[in-house]
Amino acid sequence: MESTTSERRRQPRAPLITDGEIDFGDHRAPCRVVDVSRTGLAVITEARRPPMRVIRVRFRIGGADASWAELDATVVRAEPADEAGVNALWGMEFQPMEPGTRIKLRSYVTTELRN
Repeated sequence: MESTTSERRRQPRAPLITDGEIDFGDHRAPCRVVDVSRTGLAVITEARRPPMRVIRVRFRIGGADASWAELDATVVRAEPADEAGVNALWGMEFQPMEPGTRIKLRSYVTTELRN
């Protein structure tokens, strides 16, 4: 897992500031989504250690009235999000997703990157 600030993203990221939730299987933790691409997203979380397995992330693609999306992802990058070390910034890569969710996600990213 990478722990560096160097840019390694394969897809352009669109801003998406929304609350979300990470489901670890045995518990859930809130997170804040900060950006999204066709292949992944970045979240800020209070969770200390990123899991070394697939987890489920729940968030809204679009505005506050948008429907919730639930996607499986793996953490591929983790670093402190603040100097106090309270929060972590996780770069996550999506696992294969349902066609409807993929279309909605791609549409959101494409639209945001045009603006």
